[in-house]
Amino acid sequence: MKKNILTIVFIYFSVSIYAQNSLCASVEYIQTTHFSKTYSAVFLLNFNAYISLYFENKVQKTATKETKEIKDGRIRINQELARNNTNSEFYYNDKKHFYYMEIFFDQELMVKDPDLHFKWRLSTETKKIGRFLCQKATTHFRGRDYTAWFTPQIPVAFGPWKFRGLSGLILEVYDKDRVLHIVAKNVKLTEKENCKIEVDKSRFKEAMTIPEFLEKQKELIQEDIMKLASKLPKGATMPVLNEDCEECQAERIELFEKK
Repeated sequence: MKKNILTIVFIYFSVSIYAQNSLCASVEYIQTTHFSKTYSAVFLLNFNAYISLYFENKVQKTATKETKEIKDGRIRINQELARNNTNSEFYYNDKKHFYYMEIFFDQELMVKDPDLHFKWRLSTETKKIGRFLCQKATTHFRGRDYTAWFTPQIPVAFGPWKFRGLSGLILEVYDKDRVLHIVAKNVKLTEKENCKIEVDKSRFKEAMTIPEFLEKQKELIQEDIMKLASKLPKGATMPVLNEDCEECQAERIELFEKK
């Protein structure tokens, strides 16, 4: 079995537990999603004692891939979206506010997410990730059951993606169905006063709410459906957006309840 290897870089100090107020760190994660296809990307989590920023690293352009199949007399078009926008998606957490920017149909959608309240259940189970002893915690978040492994040796309440709220840095997290799996590959720690996390906060003014974000996604999907419809042969049935289809829900990390 192939084992995950975590590289630890220690600079200027070698104690096993690090002072939170002067901690400056950069952690490399591999984020993998398993939907109808598997996607992996490298993210970095930079943080100090007060702020964390999780963002894509080395984004590359991708081309649209499209396949057609005929089933029960109907033409089905499967499309993998192109990525021409190479700006990094990011997730910003200053403990009081949480903002994120995701790329959807090449558009940058800025969102304010104030409802990130994780009810973690701690376990006595532990394991090593690299040189760090990690403790297990579980939670239910937006339709999925998650397991996280965090290390009290790095006493910050940060983690990858939207995860936070434990008494140590989260080094690995995944849901029960392994739709999402994030694991740290490299940790760099330094003791440095006034460690700055660079982000353009002026963009937060354009942030939309979660309901607005979900509605915008629907609009962009509908626009894409119209483009696909223009490619269908004459007399073909016009495709429609079915929000309740099981396949549509399965392609989402977050499963929001309808109100």
